[in-house]
Amino acid sequence: MNSDQEIVKKFIKENKLDSSIESSKRDLVSEIG
Repeated sequence: MNSDQEIVKKFIKENKLDSSIESSKRDLVSEIG
């Protein structure tokens, strides 16, 4: 059960990282365009 929570936390962390990368990419594109 504890390891499940760890996996979920890691997944959420990576998901947040991915979405922040995507939004920063969009910001760059809108600045350039």
